[in-house]
Amino acid sequence: MKKKEKHKEIIAGVDIGTKAIKLIVAEKRDRDIYVLDLRKTPSKGVSKGKVTDPPSVVEAIRSILDETERNLGFPIESAYVIYGGTSIKVHDKKAEVTLEEKRRKIVFSDVKEAVSSVLEDFEDVSNIIHVIPVNYGVDDEWGIEKPVGKDGSLLKSELLVVEGNKEEITLASSCAEKAGLKIKGLLHKAAISPLGCFSSKPGEIVLYLDIGAGTTTASLFNGNRVLWLGAYPIGGNHITSDLSYVLGIPLEKAEALKKIVSLIEPEENLDDELEFDLDGERAVCRVGDVLEIIKTRLEELFVDLILKDLKTRMPMDSLSSSSLSRIVLSGGVSKTEGLKVFLKDICGVPVEMGVPSSNFMENWREPENVSLAGLINYVVAQETRPYTVLDNCLSGSSLTFGEEDTVFSSQVAEKVRKAKQKRLKGQQIKKVIDTFKRTIKELF
Repeated sequence: MKKKEKHKEIIAGVDIGTKAIKLIVAEKRDRDIYVLDLRKTPSKGVSKGKVTDPPSVVEAIRSILDETERNLGFPIESAYVIYGGTSIKVHDKKAEVTLEEKRRKIVFSDVKEAVSSVLEDFEDVSNIIHVIPVNYGVDDEWGIEKPVGKDGSLLKSELLVVEGNKEEITLASSCAEKAGLKIKGLLHKAAISPLGCFSSKPGEIVLYLDIGAGTTTASLFNGNRVLWLGAYPIGGNHITSDLSYVLGIPLEKAEALKKIVSLIEPEENLDDELEFDLDGERAVCRVGDVLEIIKTRLEELFVDLILKDLKTRMPMDSLSSSSLSRIVLSGGVSKTEGLKVFLKDICGVPVEMGVPSSNFMENWREPENVSLAGLINYVVAQETRPYTVLDNCLSGSSLTFGEEDTVFSSQVAEKVRKAKQKRLKGQQIKKVIDTFKRTIKELF
């Protein structure tokens, strides 16, 4: 008797970044995840995490989508979209649900009602990206991770509501949709990236930083509870632009200089000269000058923006190991030589590199792919830990984006999907015919 094949589920995600646009495809078999493909292409239509040239972004997504489908041999019809727009607002909300009976067991619909009820405070729910449970309480008891099954008469919840910019949401979603994908949900990088390299323990406060080319996202966790999220319009490209402007050199030369120096250069190296060609002429600059420019921008990001916001969420005069346990870095800029030591000196806490989980192939386990790993873990968490990580009963549904919103279903996308399916089917038929011809030739 033929063994019944286990149920398979395809998970796909598009990460629309300032430097690169990426596509990941994974297969879920029961609770095991297998990453099948991961591809990227240069991003030409995104600035500071926001889509500025939709046709270029659509073309980029479509190109890697076609490559992936040819490689895998089947169409990718739907996907999640990750974006890192900086125009987000994070609201602290509380909700209560009084159970109909005097006392009974809590069911999932009660939890969903508590989470959904916070939307009544917003005039336009189409801007809501995430509603994240931070804490649950039943009657007078708080700190309950799994409220379902608990006996009580009152369910209470503390939540973080992530509100995005309507224009950013529409542009990011419609680009993927016009490339031929049905959107399953829109996810913000600040909420997703930590899940790609999650290592927080109960009672441990960890700051996750994803530093990309155009933006930086920050996420503060206490154990598996989200305390705060932030997004900032500063990334690696700004350092390059600073070097280019101050030193009066082209961007490509500035990018090369940025990668040569280390943030922990010894004192005796600061007067060393860096020589390079500039329009056929010999040009030089001091190592110390390059470092000063880089550090000035990084200090603005970490001290003036991130740490300033962080202190509003934590009762402390200064950051120390007694309040913040660790910092975990991801994103392309996280690989900057000496950045971990530089941050440790500023914050006074250990700093480590975050890498995707072990279900990624070795050549894909890079800090810049953490957000994609976070997407995969997010989808799994919907089933295994729906109350403690992220709640997805709103994200990507009509309740979130409005039933009349046409971003996620258009005639254009439907035509593209049908054309792709027809093309792939034709390719499969041609492959069978070619195999048949070779077989006949070998036989006769």
